[in-house]
Amino acid sequence: GLYDEGAPELRIGGFGGAQRTQEGDEEPSVESGPRAAGGGDAAYSLAVYSNRGDPAHYAIAFAEPLATSIPQDYRLDLLPRDFAEMIYPAPYRDALNRYSKGTDVDPRLVLAIARQESRFNPSVKSSAAARGLVQFIQETALKLAQEEGLKNFELDDVYEPEIAIRLSVRYVVDLLKLFPRNPYAVLASYSGGEQNVERWIFRARATVSLSSSDSSSIPRMAMMSCRSLYFCSTAFTARA
Repeated sequence: GLYDEGAPELRIGGFGGAQRTQEGDEEPSVESGPRAAGGGDAAYSLAVYSNRGDPAHYAIAFAEPLATSIPQDYRLDLLPRDFAEMIYPAPYRDALNRYSKGTDVDPRLVLAIARQESRFNPSVKSSAAARGLVQFIQETALKLAQEEGLKNFELDDVYEPEIAIRLSVRYVVDLLKLFPRNPYAVLASYSGGEQNVERWIFRARATVSLSSSDSSSIPRMAMMSCRSLYFCSTAFTARA
């Protein structure tokens, strides 16, 4: 779309460069507004344009550092809406809806996974060689591509958001078969592996559900994904 094409051109042209704080100036904060805190109107505008298209990782890169001053117990739903939407954007809506259609997968679940895994950066590669928007390792990517019947699939294809989302939906379909109606376990399995999650749940002798107040059988990394799930769901629904 327009923002997907226009925002990168503006960025390449140098629009939105951060402005240095003058010596002696008070350090800006979220309370003073994301424009002031993030380097001025130009940087803020570029983040907004990026957030209206699919390259929302630029918006997160702009806004997330500003959120470090927010107390842990602060209710994020009380943040200014434009700032909250930069931290928890909702890109790739068309692909998420298209590939989740006809499955039991809520597209907001895959959205939250992508946010947690890569901050929506489709070109990122981790130190563990996990690639792309949803951070697939080689073994998982090849297995899912075979399940999806993707011909001539190459590992670097996961850097393409459309393919990454398609494979991610397939992976969530498989995980939901192992952990029906249990998004906590699905989120933990995505990062930590199915066998590990089965072992954690078995040791806790409990089945975790969305309504459960005791999530001790799921490690903290899943709780971070669940945080993303809640706020990404809000953003996705608000822009429907």
